[in-house]
Amino acid sequence: MKKLFAPRILLVVFVLAMVVGCATQGKSNIDQAIQARAAFNITLGSFNTNLATLPAAQQTKYANKAVPVVKGGVLALDTMDAMVASGVSPTPETLQQYLAAKNALIDMIAQIVLEQKGVK
Repeated sequence: MKKLFAPRILLVVFVLAMVVGCATQGKSNIDQAIQARAAFNITLGSFNTNLATLPAAQQTKYANKAVPVVKGGVLALDTMDAMVASGVSPTPETLQQYLAAKNALIDMIAQIVLEQKGVK
């Protein structure tokens, strides 16, 4: 049963990423920016929820790893918002920065879950 847990988590994360990706196609720039920020905030909330399940020393380890990732994600989202506000579409580079940050948080969530399950 434990061996199936990690692949199921990754499958769920993949499906969510696909749904968010498909949902942004054909949307206006403002809708895409809002959906990106919402997806990032949901991922960050999940990270914080899972982080709280760890002992303090491990929380500190993951929190220290997450700080630059979150800052990068917020910077990318703020840049997207500024671009949209000025009538410009977000650049592929900005979208990639956002996705990299969101995916890094998802990876850390998976690491936390695996650590909780005793898999390293």
